[in-house]
Amino acid sequence: MNGFSNKLQVPEGFKDFLPEEAYRKRYLEEKWIDLFKSWSYREVVSSSFEYYDTLAMNVGVDTLDLLKIVDRDGHILALRPEMTSPIARLVATRMKDQKLPQRLFYLANVFRYESDAQKGRHREFYQAGVEFIGTKGTKADAEIIALAVEALETAGLRGFQIGLGHMEITKGLLKQLNGADNAERVMKIKQALSQKSYVELAKLLNFKEQSIEESIFKLITTQNTLDQAVASLKSIVTAPELERSIKDLEDLVSSLKAYGVDQRIFVDFSILRDFDYYTGIVFEGYSECLGFPICGGGRYDELLGSFGNSNPATGFAIGVERVLEALNKENNMIEESKIDYLICGSNEHEVIKEAKLLRSKGYLVEVDLMDLTEKEAEAYALERGIKNIIKL
Repeated sequence: MNGFSNKLQVPEGFKDFLPEEAYRKRYLEEKWIDLFKSWSYREVVSSSFEYYDTLAMNVGVDTLDLLKIVDRDGHILALRPEMTSPIARLVATRMKDQKLPQRLFYLANVFRYESDAQKGRHREFYQAGVEFIGTKGTKADAEIIALAVEALETAGLRGFQIGLGHMEITKGLLKQLNGADNAERVMKIKQALSQKSYVELAKLLNFKEQSIEESIFKLITTQNTLDQAVASLKSIVTAPELERSIKDLEDLVSSLKAYGVDQRIFVDFSILRDFDYYTGIVFEGYSECLGFPICGGGRYDELLGSFGNSNPATGFAIGVERVLEALNKENNMIEESKIDYLICGSNEHEVIKEAKLLRSKGYLVEVDLMDLTEKEAEAYALERGIKNIIKL
């Protein structure tokens, strides 16, 4: 009996969306589609499956996260674990002859093998995101960050901030602290940073107090405003190889101010993101109500090269369910539209004619097919939240 009961449930880490949940999800997605289109982004839809080897060859993908199958021809396939790599593959191959830059957006389900599925970690989840491919420079990064801010505001989210980091600056600061002398130590430092384990990080870096090294350590582990971060970098960084990156960050700050989103953003050089393909700026969005990021992205100039068509690129992805959860915790629920009219009557032709007329005017209409009495119709409309009853 238990075996049969299990077959009536979705597998661990997956879920169904009931009508109210599906409505809220679709409502958000449609809002974002309109927003992305207004910024001149075009939709792409990639295959849910990729060849396993295609995903495995990219530094941005952890093969342990892949959900795999073997098809009847013996090919090993994997469900896409994120959308940036499939779109990079698509642009580098099928769109290689199209004029750059390409502004693209997507709404898609992605899949990752989570060993803690029983603890609420999903193996299938939904993302909305954009990719800006073919343009270097901070102006493209600023557009991406500003669009991410507007996407979260469009969703109705109030209490959120964007944490901004820079991979090259973080690496340079760690190098200045002698934190990049061997691969094993670099891995431990990266782990301590990503887990915000600053006591452990301090031990690994072994810096002296009251020194320039301590100032650099504080810069890496402290959140700063945009202006504070730039000023601190200029005053304490001595590595000449970071001059270009610092100037880029300064230019990015100027552009973000022009977009009017600078008050939503702070700088956090401990942000590393999950994927190794980021090459410049990185960022994450945080809700005051949740303990994990609701969006993230950055610049990945080397990823398309792994598909044989090198081009600069930047983008972000938003976790749809995470934004819905944050809205719920803000008591800012998206309410499902109510039916405007319930039409009852014995003359089928008249009922259908009236329903068509009202629907043509934009109303939501339900036709009674159960031959409800007047009292039954009133009770039914009250239970379903239907605003009006028409008896023909």
